[in-house]
Amino acid sequence: MVCLLNATGRFLMGLITVGLVLLITIQLMMGFEQTRHYLKWVESQVYELIDPDLKKVAVVIPEEYVILELLNPGNFSEVRVLVNNEKVYYFNHSIVRIPVKDGDLLIIDTRGIETALWFEVRNYSKRVSNLKIGQQFRVKNGLEVIYIKLHDETKF
Repeated sequence: MVCLLNATGRFLMGLITVGLVLLITIQLMMGFEQTRHYLKWVESQVYELIDPDLKKVAVVIPEEYVILELLNPGNFSEVRVLVNNEKVYYFNHSIVRIPVKDGDLLIIDTRGIETALWFEVRNYSKRVSNLKIGQQFRVKNGLEVIYIKLHDETKF
């Protein structure tokens, strides 16, 4: 009887451990945007199998963006732009296109680079309201924070 209880206890502990590992793994994976997009795609495929006559309504939401250019000549591929202190973009070809939303913080990170670097706003989507094309930023071994403000959609 004691042997049966020990075996059952070990089985339950193993089951709980596997469940926790699975739960943590899924939570970590859901932090990635690609995983969420893939799951939405899988969900749409399942709905299509269940009801192929289901009408799909698609609304195209244009992506808002800002294009920044690094004006200094040379290779500064270690310069990065963080969006809300998370997603990272690098100036591999001196120009970077950054998708933005209202209230985003773009952080130009030049820490560790002793040369003063100049950045210019090359272009942006029409809803970005607080930047100007040609606007320049000078950053030397530090951070430059750019707040993104979008026009209200109803005004267009």
